[in-house]
Order: sequence, then C-alpha cells, then structure tokens
Amino acid sequence: MSTICDIDDTLLRKGIYPIQHVIDAVNKMQPLILVTGRPASDRARTEAALKAAGVQYQRLMMVPSDITDPVGRNKWKLKLALSIPDAAVAIDNDASMRALYSKSIPRVLDPAKM
Repeated sequence: MSTICDIDDTLLRKGIYPIQHVIDAVNKMQPLILVTGRPASDRARTEAALKAAGVQYQRLMMVPSDITDPVGRNKWKLKLALSIPDAAVAIDNDASMRALYSKSIPRVLDPAKM
C-alpha cells in the first residue's frame, strides 16, 4: 500500500526548509509517492530540495506547467493521487485537499498533527 504526500508546507517550508518530524515519519511509510501542486517545470529544483532534505520517495508527480490557478492545481493533484490504485494514506497540509482525499483514500493525515 502506498502513501501519498504533498511537499509545500507538508515536507518543506518556503520550498527548501525541511519539516524534519514529518520527513522522518514519511520516510518510514514506504512506498512514498509525492503528489504536488508544483508545476512540472520546477522538477529539477524540487528534486534537489527533496534530496537535500533527505526525503526518500519512489515517485514525484507534478502538475502540468500550464495549469496556473490554485483550483486547477488542486484538481490535478486529486487526479494524480487517485491514479495510484493502492494509495492507502494521504498527507497534506491543505484542509480542502484532505477533505477531497478522504472520499477515496482510507487514511488522511494532517502533517501538523504527526
């Protein structure tokens, strides 16, 4: 069973600063698939920040670069997450995303409570 996890304000603050207690927890929840609203054009920068923070993930799923509005990005995040057939856990700092995930994913966590 896979764990899906957001990046911004879930694993990293301000794009680069590790939220260590969450990283420590998710590194134990393998396989870990990152699903982010970041545009695909930011892949190299995102991968570098995740590596520097010590995040151990199997896959990084990003929103197409032409989707720029926050609502569109959240819709894409949900679509990406639901494409993972064995997703059993979802972790996201955004309450609206947690509410969407909870309709299809058995366990949904707020990183602030981990």
